[in-house]
Amino acid sequence: DVGQMLRMFLRNGPDVPYLQLHEVRATIEVSVAGLAAERIDDTGISALADLCEQLPSFSDDIAAASRNDYDFHRGLAGATGNDFFVTLYDVLGEGLMQTRIATFSFDPRRIDVVARAHAAIVARLAAHDSDGASKAMVDHLGEVRETWILHQSHPSP
Repeated sequence: DVGQMLRMFLRNGPDVPYLQLHEVRATIEVSVAGLAAERIDDTGISALADLCEQLPSFSDDIAAASRNDYDFHRGLAGATGNDFFVTLYDVLGEGLMQTRIATFSFDPRRIDVVARAHAAIVARLAAHDSDGASKAMVDHLGEVRETWILHQSHPSP
């Protein structure tokens, strides 16, 4: 199946340049945020809000923070009610896990930045504000991209 082929490529294929993977991620996740705002129920909002609240507690465990981040974005995909988004996210998520760990490792204070960005997305979801949720996701992913670029051009010693 296509998902299996993509997973194999991301796992075993040539190095996928992060910024190219990020473009695909951003294209999907901005739309997902907007659709989720239209479709999410109270249980979904509560689950995502819980993940936001838990994230800062992982400031000394970057792997756990990265897993929480993954769970948040996967939960957002699930909130659309479209299983294809979840499948796409699972495929991309494997490729993005190492970059999550890397960006949190660059500066562990980013865990709080991401928690606030996720909370802003949840606030727009709770208001069922599709445009606002999409914009909050654009802002969030823009910060992630800028962090990656900054630390690739100025790596830590």
